Amino acid sequence: MKKIKQIVSFILIFSMTFSTIFMLNTKNTYAASKKYVDNARSGITYSYDLDKDGKKEKILCLIGDDEYGYTLDLYINNKLRKHYFGLGDIPCVSIYDINKNDKSLDIYIELVHDSMYCNFDLLKYNKGSIKSYTYEGRISSFDSNKGIMNVSQSYPVSTNYFACCIGAYGVIVPYKVNKTSIKRQVKNTYSTSSYIKKRKYIASKNLIAYKTTTGKTKAFTIKNGYKFNIVALYKKGSSTYIKVKNSSGKYGYVKTQSSMIVKNPIYAS
Repeated sequence: MKKIKQIVSFILIFSMTFSTIFMLNTKNTYAASKKYVDNARSGITYSYDLDKDGKKEKILCLIGDDEYGYTLDLYINNKLRKHYFGLGDIPCVSIYDINKNDKSLDIYIELVHDSMYCNFDLLKYNKGSIKSYTYEGRISSFDSNKGIMNVSQSYPVSTNYFACCIGAYGVIVPYKVNKTSIKRQVKNTYSTSSYIKKRKYIASKNLIAYKTTTGKTKAFTIKNGYKFNIVALYKKGSSTYIKVKNSSGKYGYVKTQSSMIVKNPIYAS
């Protein structure tokens, strides 16, 4: 019971600090992306055809602050569409074309709250109406040709399998963006966020790395005290593995365990 409470406490702490550590310090890279406005200026009116009907909409964002934090008002065609308040940092408003084939543009609003928790809204405007999609984390990249946005976020599914043995982590989750829907692309393997991928973990015990996720053929051993990188997380059914890279640059899969396998987990108590 005590261990379960420690895990729950750890996850709560992690959810509050994850954005600052793994997302706000991550440099965005956009491959094959179409960006119309990157970080719109407050008080400037932009004109773009958001729903590709041949008529340009007027987009205006007003950023202010009060005793409770930063505020943001978003206007489309002189009508207030979104109001945000109590923000912990200056919000970012951008206009992207995440899927160049869905005949619509995307308004991306990145928000940092007073607790430093980060999330974003993706707005789809269509014939005078607007639909808002809210996600934890931030967009790390997108491909306009494929209509895929990659979001850096904590992975809510099967957290216990990985958090219990490596600590807090972040992964890149792909979403398919269309004019009327956004759907997460379910995968067995998720690449870790750049912060986690670059971090040098120290093994707390001898770890056997296998060549594949079948766990039959040994690739190498990471000895207690040796450094390695975590590059991806794998889960299929009850099978869970951590894809690692050793100091020699070799890759392998380590089975998840019920206890910490690293000496330097992030924010683990």
